[in-house]
Amino acid sequence: MKKKYRFNIRKKLVLFTTILAIITYSISAAYLFIFYDYINSILNVSFTVYVLIILLLGIIWSGILAFFAASVITKPLQRLEAAASQVAEGDLNQKIDVPKSDDEIRALGLAFNTMLNNLQTMVENIHNHFEHTNQTVTELKKAANHSAQYSHVIRDSATDISKGA
Repeated sequence: MKKKYRFNIRKKLVLFTTILAIITYSISAAYLFIFYDYINSILNVSFTVYVLIILLLGIIWSGILAFFAASVITKPLQRLEAAASQVAEGDLNQKIDVPKSDDEIRALGLAFNTMLNNLQTMVENIHNHFEHTNQTVTELKKAANHSAQYSHVIRDSATDISKGA
């Protein structure tokens, strides 16, 4: 069953890309159509070279903004990956800081916490069953020793009776 999220990762990426495009294209357009005359009077650059420089700066600007904005998505995933690595090494005492956003990353964090809690419960149950089994084996061992002692006593008594007969 596919769960619907209020603001899923796809919507976040679309919104981010749209905002990034608006910022990049509007700043590029401003520099191309508004500031060209002023900058041309200072640098005396042809319009073609100026357009290429502005477009290149737009690409660089977009990359820088995308780099910093990507941490919104990657940071919770990195924390989840670090916790999963610790669990894989045997440290079950991990807690995930679940993001407050209603998206797939939050659902993954909640599922991971649930899985980890269930795994901790299973390990605890196994430990408890092991302790109980170990205690039962110890009691059986004691009972077997007592039975062996009693069988020696009975054998000795039977030997004495057969000698007396």
